[in-house]
Amino acid sequence: MTTADIIRLGPDDECPGVTHEADVKLREVDGWTQTATIVQPEKPTGGGIAVLIHGGGFSMRNLRPMTNMGRILARELGMTTVVPIYRLGGEGNPSYPKPVEDVAFAWEWAQAHAAEWGADAEKMVAGGSSAGGTLSALALVKGMLPGCRGLLEYWGPLDFIARWFDNGEKQGGDFNLLGANYPDNVTLYHDASVVTHVTPGLPPAVFIYGRQDQTVHLRQGELGCSAWKKAGNEADLLVLDNIGHGMVGDNTGQMVKVADRSVAFVHGLF
Repeated sequence: MTTADIIRLGPDDECPGVTHEADVKLREVDGWTQTATIVQPEKPTGGGIAVLIHGGGFSMRNLRPMTNMGRILARELGMTTVVPIYRLGGEGNPSYPKPVEDVAFAWEWAQAHAAEWGADAEKMVAGGSSAGGTLSALALVKGMLPGCRGLLEYWGPLDFIARWFDNGEKQGGDFNLLGANYPDNVTLYHDASVVTHVTPGLPPAVFIYGRQDQTVHLRQGELGCSAWKKAGNEADLLVLDNIGHGMVGDNTGQMVKVADRSVAFVHGLF
């Protein structure tokens, strides 16, 4: 099975050499049950762990892209991947900062279970796509992912203030998270923006964005990568000429490039 084949897999499809278990219970909090999909190589290899956060505009769950990335990391690097869910928001029910807290809990949970998976808790990376990219990066820059060795940032909003103006001063999916427009709560937009909290000493990051993405503009990746470097951290920006946001359209070839860069990045860390 090629990388392109894995990218096309559905969440319940089989992947040779890889196992996955959906709806693994992590905890109950405030009447809500947090679960995760666990993706592993069939035979433990002592590889690292990736905690990858799904997208969905902060209001929906789309676990498939990060589950498939986990399958690729398992096959190529022998890694275990945890794809947790987080508390969603919507109009009249903003969720911030609970989803960031959920990412942090999933991270600690993965660290605690490394030994039983035959995985190495000293080799952990974080990442996510779209909304999940925001949440994973925000948890990292706020110091909530101890021991993180690298960040895989896939087309996530990293500067909500720039995003507000780039969107023509109109609401985007971030309204589900924040529940306010920028002029109504400037402080909130600052606090929820990843670039606000970038400091020296962060782990290396790769920022992967689409040139034609009209949902999360390329400038978000440029701002994130620039902030990382300005603080003296290692960062790289991969720009893809894809035809839409994330998996929109027949862009399997572009996603193979995403996977190849991700594998190379994590391999280079360890």
